[in-house]
Amino acid sequence: YAIQVTDPAMLTQFIDAAGLLVGAPVYQTAAQWGVIATATPLAECSDYLVAVIARNADSVDTMPGPAATATTLDGTAPTGTIAINGGAVATNQLNVTLTLSAMDACSGVSDMQFSNDQATWSGFEMFAVTRADWSLTPGDGPKTVYVQFRDTQGNVSLPFAASASIVLDQAAPMVLSVARAGANPTNAASVDFTVTFDGPVAGVDATDFIVTATGVTGAAVGTVTGADAVYTVSVSTGTGDGTIRLDVVDDDSILDLAGNPLGGVGAGNGGFTAGEAYNIAKTPTTYYVDAAHGPGGDGSIGNPFGTIAEAVAVTLADRGDTIRVVAAKTYVEALTLKAQTTLISLDGAAATWITAPAAAPAVLTAANNCVVRGFTLIADPAGVGLLAPDLAAVEVTNCVFDEGTTGLVANPNTALIVENCTFHAASLECVQVSATASLTRIKNSIFANSPTGILIQPGGAVAEESYNDFFMVTTPIDAGTVAGTDLAVDPMFMSAATRNYHLQRASLCRDAGDPAALYNDLDGTRNDLGADGGPFGILFVPCGSQWHTADQTHDNQIDLSELLRVIQFFNSHGLHCEDVPGTTEDGYVPGPGVNQTCCSHNSDYNPQDWQVDLSELLRLIQFFNSGGYNACPDAIPPTEDGFCVGLL
Repeated sequence: YAIQVTDPAMLTQFIDAAGLLVGAPVYQTAAQWGVIATATPLAECSDYLVAVIARNADSVDTMPGPAATATTLDGTAPTGTIAINGGAVATNQLNVTLTLSAMDACSGVSDMQFSNDQATWSGFEMFAVTRADWSLTPGDGPKTVYVQFRDTQGNVSLPFAASASIVLDQAAPMVLSVARAGANPTNAASVDFTVTFDGPVAGVDATDFIVTATGVTGAAVGTVTGADAVYTVSVSTGTGDGTIRLDVVDDDSILDLAGNPLGGVGAGNGGFTAGEAYNIAKTPTTYYVDAAHGPGGDGSIGNPFGTIAEAVAVTLADRGDTIRVVAAKTYVEALTLKAQTTLISLDGAAATWITAPAAAPAVLTAANNCVVRGFTLIADPAGVGLLAPDLAAVEVTNCVFDEGTTGLVANPNTALIVENCTFHAASLECVQVSATASLTRIKNSIFANSPTGILIQPGGAVAEESYNDFFMVTTPIDAGTVAGTDLAVDPMFMSAATRNYHLQRASLCRDAGDPAALYNDLDGTRNDLGADGGPFGILFVPCGSQWHTADQTHDNQIDLSELLRVIQFFNSHGLHCEDVPGTTEDGYVPGPGVNQTCCSHNSDYNPQDWQVDLSELLRLIQFFNSGGYNACPDAIPPTEDGFCVGLL
């Protein structure tokens, strides 16, 4: 006989000798079939119709016998999912709520059991979509809960098939640090602090902070940004100078991912007051520099810095700081000023030199709203004296630009004012106005011994050019026209070879500047062209002035120190001019020397031989003893030295 099997889709097949379903009947005897005939594969949990077709000895088949219905069993374990506390990342409670879902394709899910380690199980309990009060293993850290589902046929899911994890965190979060996020000290209107917690937290806002200030009024917490463990808090700095510190206030509104409040339950136990403070310095500050002072200064007038760079380092951009160089010396430095800084030499360009270090691209690089006044800037042969950077407004007065390719460069979109400057020996041009730069005003200046005075590149502009002198300059203004008030005369420097750019008494550049009163020299006379002239210049009096060269205080009296200075010349058998301006207090060096380019000393007159003899010394002692002297070049009869005894 053959065994016929019809599946739920009414597809009829037959069982072969191997128990497999085939398309044609397979006949065997009862002995061949055995006691139990098996058939594979059959779908689980399905109803099949089974019938027998007999064949007689003559190989004639009978009609199938009555069909019997057989239902296959469930052999597949259930599947499902588990979540802890609704999928939360962390918890601060040992007991958690489990959320479950499960399905079984055939017999249905009957029960479930749980484990924290896949070794010890809770035992099966009736399936439910929620299991409350499941206990995690003690101790902070990641925790995993495993579940097994069982169906009504006894099929059990694998222990690792469904699991969920959560972090048990019962430790309260803490503030690790509150640190400055910007430069200190500062004059900024707003500063940032970085607040770091020991782990991710939420609920951080402006109400969680207060500002502790000394000397500052109106400082307040602004915006709060950030996430996880790091937040940035902006604080307005108010008005005045002093300090501000950002403190954390604990009101239990800051929670970690497990719900633990800052510092633990209870307000105030998680506050933080040990953060860094900003020094707020909004009042413009004046710093002093004296090369003779050496290192270790603090920039005060009594303890000045020894270099200009030290002063630049402590200035703050846009505060309006001033650097006053009080010593007539040579400074070998390349400097970059900060915005709104004024750099001033008290003794003027002739006495205060800044020389570029080798290969330095610029002696000075200015910044927006900078003022530079009263220096001789000596550039590297391949460099420039002063660079006005992009988008800067810069004012330069009473400076000497010597050597280099270019004295002064105005970069694109720069607005530049140049007054009472002296430009000498540039290898290309004295002033370069780059494309889109504007030379707002250039006047009362001297351009000498250079191929080009002012180079205006395409797109650059010169708004006002007047009362300048161009001497031995091949092209006074490239791409421009000289003004009718300009000169082309020898300025008659005292000694260009020794960088002494004072004007001799007979110079036509004296009293040749803009006649407007606001440009007058310090003595009230009309503006002298060049670095000595104008309201910010110096009163340089050429040889034959009203003051004796021994009278350094210009009070028409010879005091003891001034007398001793001339006695020093007498004892050293001569004197000569200093090579570097500012080296000596009076411009002279004791002893014979080759530099005789400056004015001869008034105590050297009979004869004028760069020596002070006894009679010349006694003449000065006469002034000392008489309490004063006066210049009397027109006296009758004339005096040998042009001075008379006594005050007028």
